[in-house]
Amino acid sequence: MQCISCGTEYGVEHYPVGCPRCFDAGDPANLRCTYRRSTNDGRLLPLVDPLTLGAGETPYFRLDDRIGLGSDVWVKDESRNPTGSHKDRFSLGAVGWASAAGFDTVVAASSGNAALSISAYCAAHELRCVMAMSHAVPGQIVDHVRELGAEVVLVESDEDRWTYVADESRNQKSFNATNFVTPVVGSSPFGIEYLKGIAYEIVAARGTAPDVVVIPSSRGDLAFGVYQGFVDLGVVMPRLYLVEPFPRLHAVLESNADWRTAFPGDDGRLVSIGGGTTTQQSVRAARGSGGGAIVVDPATASTWHRTLWTHGHCWEISSTAAFAALHLLQDQGRVHSSETAAVIATSHAFKGL
Repeated sequence: MQCISCGTEYGVEHYPVGCPRCFDAGDPANLRCTYRRSTNDGRLLPLVDPLTLGAGETPYFRLDDRIGLGSDVWVKDESRNPTGSHKDRFSLGAVGWASAAGFDTVVAASSGNAALSISAYCAAHELRCVMAMSHAVPGQIVDHVRELGAEVVLVESDEDRWTYVADESRNQKSFNATNFVTPVVGSSPFGIEYLKGIAYEIVAARGTAPDVVVIPSSRGDLAFGVYQGFVDLGVVMPRLYLVEPFPRLHAVLESNADWRTAFPGDDGRLVSIGGGTTTQQSVRAARGSGGGAIVVDPATASTWHRTLWTHGHCWEISSTAAFAALHLLQDQGRVHSSETAAVIATSHAFKGL
């Protein structure tokens, strides 16, 4: 394990607050997995033969140019995962590692997608699952999580969710799959490792990486995983653009705001990419790829949501915001018509999100 900020190396264990050294310095940073040797195909993953519900190998297809984004736009459709989002890749690694390491309980905070996915994988591993969720989460999702056997703790706010996860994590048999630290670290690096599979599969599908990848983003777990996947393969790095509903990462990159501060804004219906914080891993994915952040307000996202649905694409609004983002990037001249672009559609919309 290696800190993504200070580079300190640690043994392979669970570190609830990320890098202990950076946490003590007030500059929290996540860890990443490092490997003594590589496989023949360049893929690097921490678990041997993990238990899966079928996550990964999702469709990668060219988007109909009648939608208005050009003729060389591709979609990595993560809605085809078992519980309907990219979180299933994360859960395969995070819950799988928790099980292999001997934890008996997985605790997490979620507004929806992660709750369903982590609960499903805990059920498969026969692990106790405790999910902290706010009262704002649709009751349909709460019911599904309970049907999967998880214990649901309903709290008043997102901050209360993190307090609950922090308290539960003091039990040495409990594994926190998600963040509870402020400033934010990010989620389990063992789960983030399996998000690298998106990059692996994109390159495998066409033999090369696209020029640009547009990624819905809250605290950068997905973006950092995809970034590390392209690093593993040694291909020409595509520019990664992280989509957010108001300036957070954008403020850090464009005006040198302190990433550790809280950023005010209204995410509207874009709950899957909401929240007023960003992370060091988001900054590193954007800067390391030569990409950046792109802000899509909820009204613009809603317009593109309707457009995608009228063409038969039933993704949640936080996913369709990425298509709005690509359109904005094209208008701004940051993505050119001659370039190949890929959009990650993170989740379907049939969960009430």
